[in-house]
Amino acid sequence: NASTEDKTYTVKVIEVVESSYNETTKTIETPNGADYDTVKVKVEKGAVTISATGDGQYYIGQEITLSGTNTDSDNVYLFITGPNLDNNGIVLKDLPGQTPAYQATNPVSVKTDDTWEYKWDTSGCALDTGAYTIYATSVLTNGKSSSASGGAVKLSDSEYATVSVNLKQPFLSAVPSGTIVAKGDKIYIRGTAEGDPSTLMLYIFGPNKFVRESITVEDDGSYEKKLDIGSD
Repeated sequence: NASTEDKTYTVKVIEVVESSYNETTKTIETPNGADYDTVKVKVEKGAVTISATGDGQYYIGQEITLSGTNTDSDNVYLFITGPNLDNNGIVLKDLPGQTPAYQATNPVSVKTDDTWEYKWDTSGCALDTGAYTIYATSVLTNGKSSSASGGAVKLSDSEYATVSVNLKQPFLSAVPSGTIVAKGDKIYIRGTAEGDPSTLMLYIFGPNKFVRESITVEDDGSYEKKLDIGSD
């Protein structure tokens, strides 16, 4: 249990015969002829790890997969610190809400193989661009504070790990295949859409003309739209 010291223990199993414990040598003395066996068991201190997909640079709107291991408890609590956020951190899963870390009620469950995973959709996070630090803790903490608060412990009393992410503002580029098009001809609009959107909207405004169409964005962020210019 949680109070077990992290060290190596020896477990000995002996045949059911009369045995005695020697206080001097601190061993179990087995009568000659009794069968026995021993096994060493190492109890290790629990730990938490966290990593994020990619290279740490993300456009707001992308999905970031956070994952790791937790051998200390059955839950992982995630909070984030960074520009214009509470110094002690806010609950990651509550964004765009600004819930203090110590009020978290929605941890990530740890699987039976001690791994965990959370997919963070940044499209609605309402965060500014900049560098952020995400904390994964094994118990509810008062953020990164050095003091406890209510049922939340101070950070140093929890097993935890951190990962850094840098959020950037997404952008669009659009380049036409030409700026003068004859009636009955075609024009292509090509570009790149950063931020991992699945679709874009195309709007055309002109004399007695309004067009609205959707554009599918490829997995690599590129897109192309063909416009047929009618003879009318």
